[in-house]
Amino acid sequence: MLGTIFRIDKVRFDDEKAVWVIKLTMCGENENELRDEFDYYRQQMGEYISLLSLGNLLSEMGENDKAIVFYRRDLQEHPNSCASYTGLGNVALHRGEIDVALEYYSKALEMNLKTLSPYHPDIAANYINLGVAYGDKGLYDKALEYYEKALKIKLKVYGEEHADVAHVYQNMGTAYDEKNEYEVALQYYETCLCILVEVSYDIS
Repeated sequence: MLGTIFRIDKVRFDDEKAVWVIKLTMCGENENELRDEFDYYRQQMGEYISLLSLGNLLSEMGENDKAIVFYRRDLQEHPNSCASYTGLGNVALHRGEIDVALEYYSKALEMNLKTLSPYHPDIAANYINLGVAYGDKGLYDKALEYYEKALKIKLKVYGEEHADVAHVYQNMGTAYDEKNEYEVALQYYETCLCILVEVSYDIS
C-alpha cells in the first residue's frame, strides 16, 4: 500500500558489514502516530525507508527470502519498478537460478528502453546484469554482446577515463579469460587497470 508505515523496533549499525540493520513491524492505518519516529530514522539514516530500499538492504544482508517479499510488494504498488525487477534478478542469480535472473533482468531492460534515453546509464546497468548472467551460464559470447552495448553507453556518457568504463573492460576481460583467449583478456585487464590508475581509483 502506498505510504506504508513501519514501526521501527530496533536499529543498529553493523560495523563489520557497514550496513544498517533494522527490525521493523508493518503498522496498520491506526498507527500513523509513529510517523514522527519513522521520519526521524529516515533523516538519521539519510535514506527513505521504502519497500524497495528494504528489499535492497535485506538482499545485501543475505536475507534473500525476505528481500523477495519486499520486492514483490513494491511491484504490487509500482508495477513498473525496474529496480525491483533488478533486485529479484540479483537474488535469483545469487541462488544460481540463472534463467530466472535473465527473465527479471530482461524485464527491467524492456521497461527502461520504453521510458529512458537509449544512452541512459540505467540501461547500461541492465546490459551489464544480463552480461554477468549469461557469463555465469557459460554463454560468454552472449555476455560479450551485452558488455559491448554497455560499453558503448558508458563511453558516450562518461568518456574513456572513468571507473565505470574500466569495470566494463574488466567484465569483458573476464569473459575472454573464461573463453581461454588469454591474450585478449590480458589486453582488457590492462586497459581497465590503466584507466583506474589514471582516475586515481582505489584498487587496493
